[in-house]
Amino acid sequence: MSYGESMKKNIGIVTTWFERGAAYVSKQFKNALDDEYNVYIYARGGEFYAVGSVEWDKDYVTWQNKTAFYRDTYIIKKSFKKWINDNQISLVIFNEQKWLMPILWCREAGVKTIAYVDYYTKESVDLFDCYDGLICNTKRHFSVFQWHKRSSYVQWGTDIDLYKPREFSTEKNYVTLFHSCGMSPFRKGTDLLIRAVKDIKENFRLVIHSQVDLLKEFPKLNEDIRYLIKNNKLELVVETVSAPGLYSVGDIYIYPSRLDGLGLSLVEAISCGLGVITTDEPPMNEFIDESYGLKVSVSKYVERNDGYYWPMAICDIGDLQKKIEAALRNTTELKKIKKMARLCAAEKYDWKANGVDLVAAVREVINNNENTYDFIKYRPTLSDKFIVILINYDKLIYVVYKVYKKIKGFWN
Repeated sequence: MSYGESMKKNIGIVTTWFERGAAYVSKQFKNALDDEYNVYIYARGGEFYAVGSVEWDKDYVTWQNKTAFYRDTYIIKKSFKKWINDNQISLVIFNEQKWLMPILWCREAGVKTIAYVDYYTKESVDLFDCYDGLICNTKRHFSVFQWHKRSSYVQWGTDIDLYKPREFSTEKNYVTLFHSCGMSPFRKGTDLLIRAVKDIKENFRLVIHSQVDLLKEFPKLNEDIRYLIKNNKLELVVETVSAPGLYSVGDIYIYPSRLDGLGLSLVEAISCGLGVITTDEPPMNEFIDESYGLKVSVSKYVERNDGYYWPMAICDIGDLQKKIEAALRNTTELKKIKKMARLCAAEKYDWKANGVDLVAAVREVINNNENTYDFIKYRPTLSDKFIVILINYDKLIYVVYKVYKKIKGFWN
């Protein structure tokens, strides 16, 4: 029997689909739902990074036309509706969907919808009522959306069999600090970390895994970066690394993030048995227990220029330095700390256990016949209609995008 030919209902996930945090969220959703449903992926946004990849390019994946807008979450109606019809999809889960027209298209087709809650503004919170259900993987998100009839808090977790620890070596004479910033070093506080460690005298080695060139991202910190590299304090790994990543090289995970929707790398690090130092702000501090983690105080809050609901929380660099120094002086306890981190992951953050709640939330939505949404609450604007026209002319769209992206402020 081929994929999709069983008696199970078919559901879809609209998502980013390549080596990126949001895609790993969608992949974990799929893994949790696979036993009960046939799950299909709609990879939106022209993200062709993973086409041909053994890891990502599967028979259940449909890649949106590469000429589509990729700056945001625009979707080509023709190919999207074909995907729904060809796969006889009953419900669609949207991962970080900012543009709401596709939800209305699902309504027109009689397809139910669920949002994985991550991005929202104060103005857009009420519009989430257009979804039949919401999935919140942090307490912070759930605190905003618990008014929704079918908003579910599902404790996040990871594959603890994939993300597992190595033994802490007592033979080496230094502690390895590890930091992963992916494609977002500013948001994840990589610059704050570099500024915090440059004057630390204790013996340590910092490994930073990035998917971008930090020397280009932080030109004002080039001198500090080169100084740390020259003195064997810093190693930069600039490449794409598949799961389980590079956590095994570290003893302590340093994550002074300014802002996170989820912060999945924290759970991965904890599962790998790393002690953790992170920002004392949700959702980062939601995953930290004092038995294996330290929280860094926030010096100030800064509103993001795109109007995101939550402000950025800026770590106090002095406190970050003190917390790192304290951890480096406490090497005798490090083996115990790493053991406690792994124990906590097994007890709280095992996705095989936590994913059951996700399946239950999806089941409740897909089996409910109540119409929860009044179309009057969301009417397409002229801007929406203009975008619909654009994204349905595939041959013109790339040219239009290239022209308009040069106009200052067009995307803000």
